[in-house]
Amino acid sequence: MRITLLALLLFTLLLPVAAATVVEGSDSPLLEGMVTSEGKGVFGIEINIWDGQTNRKAVSDSEGKFSIAGLQPGTEFALRFTPRDHRSVRADGFRFPEKGNLYLSMEYAETQAGQRHSIRVPSNPSTGYEWFLLQQGDAAVAAFRGNTMETEAKTEETPGTTEWQAANRGEWKSPQPSAPPRTGRGGWERWTFQTFGEGQSVIVLGYFRPWETGVSPARYHVFSLLVR
Repeated sequence: MRITLLALLLFTLLLPVAAATVVEGSDSPLLEGMVTSEGKGVFGIEINIWDGQTNRKAVSDSEGKFSIAGLQPGTEFALRFTPRDHRSVRADGFRFPEKGNLYLSMEYAETQAGQRHSIRVPSNPSTGYEWFLLQQGDAAVAAFRGNTMETEAKTEETPGTTEWQAANRGEWKSPQPSAPPRTGRGGWERWTFQTFGEGQSVIVLGYFRPWETGVSPARYHVFSLLVR
């Protein structure tokens, strides 16, 4: 009987500690993301996050996904990841949101000079969120040429709302207006870049509502383009 009472007392004392540990872990904000190339998740890529004091690491799983805990709300940080058969990718100027998790997608590709290359990022304009170019990278390697919204009704072969006349910088055609998106229905934004010379350009997009000043983006997309 005495052993039973002691065991019950010990269990009662340890229960609040175990419960507190679970609650603390569930409330901890996460940096979640995915590494892709050619539209597919990439396995085994090491991601390093540096906030000026601590370097946090993660490795992408079989779907290219990863998560990192420990970043404090409002913290600014930099990242580095090194894909196979690609140059190391470094970028900074990121900010963890004051509330909730942060999603950070990373993509890398390779092409030749004189070509146009497009990327697609998920978007839902009806929520007020839009993608914006935060860091244009090395414009001597690749330069932004326009973006357009694509819905389920539009295929990848559908022309975008903005096109460039040639590979020369600064030559725009008049954009053709597109139909407004249906409320609540998302799609994809296609961002197109023109390549010029050999090298690497690391481009950063941010997803936020333009009228919400001083608020961190809800998402970031880092795109590394290697031009041979």
